[in-house]
This record gives sequence, structure tokens and C-alpha cells, in this order.
Amino acid sequence: MTCVHCARFISDEAMFCEFCGTDQRTSPGIRLLRRSRTNRKIAGVCGGIAHYMGTEPMLVRLIWAVLTVVPGSILLGVLAYLVAWLLTKEADPDSEPNVGPDRTKRLFRSLTDAKIAGVCGGIAKYFAVDATALRLLWVALSIFPGLVICGIMAYGAAWFLMPRESTPVEQHQQS
Repeated sequence: MTCVHCARFISDEAMFCEFCGTDQRTSPGIRLLRRSRTNRKIAGVCGGIAHYMGTEPMLVRLIWAVLTVVPGSILLGVLAYLVAWLLTKEADPDSEPNVGPDRTKRLFRSLTDAKIAGVCGGIAKYFAVDATALRLLWVALSIFPGLVICGIMAYGAAWFLMPRESTPVEQHQQS
């Protein structure tokens, strides 16, 4: 196993780290925030946050991208990701499952409810809300503060980050 403090390998039976002395016995109710090894696009930061919160990693990536683009300070969002990468330890190889917490509910770009790329349709399906209302909200939030370019960039980031929903034929071929 890996020490929860210094991330060095120690014996599986160890109650304390032989290198730094940290107590390895964690309470059952305490969850540790770690970068994901299995659910990563860059460094596993968003995958680790999603695992910690028990939510879909794509949703965390989408929120991170939108919050990076919309305020108009892309550099700060990238810098925040780099800091999170440096400060968050990587998860143990056997501490996280190979799949997310609930793989039946996934965030995809919709094939059936798409006006441009299916981003709003997919988000609406994920949250079980009306896609038209979500599209209007997206446009209103893009126009109201005068950040139309940022709204377009956020939509483009969502288009890039969100996988396309698979067709019934593709789903049959995967099983």
C-alpha cells in the first residue's frame, strides 16, 4: 500500500508509515481526495474530484472547463488545475474501481435532442430537465454579462469534452 502522507510504498499490514510515521488507519467515514489513476484525461484531477464527490467525472470536467472559460480568465483556470495537480496525491492502484460510481447515468452529447452538437440536450437528459429551457439559460448567461465569446468558447469546450451518445447499433456491438 502507499502511505497516505508521503506516498511511499509500505507493507499492507503497517499501521504507521516507516518513513514519515503517519497513522495509516483512517476512519471509515473519512474519504481522501486523490487524483484518479483510472479516470483521467490529463492528470486525473477532475476524475479524483468526481470519485470523491460520487458523481460523473465528465460533469466535473465540464464544470471546470466552463468555469475556466466563462469568467474570461483561462490562465487562472489552467493555473488552478496545475496547482491541484501538484497538491493532490495520486490514488493507490487498488483504491478506486475501474469504473465510476454509477455507470448507468452518464453525461453524453445527445444524438436525438441536438440543435448544434447535442451539448445542451445531453446535459438536460443527465439532469432530467427540459433541453429548451437549458438552451435558453445558456444563451441568457452568455449574453447577460456580455460574455458571448466566453459562452461560445464554453460550448466548444463542452463539445470537445463530452463524448457522443452511442447509437443502439453501437451499444449492441459493444455488448
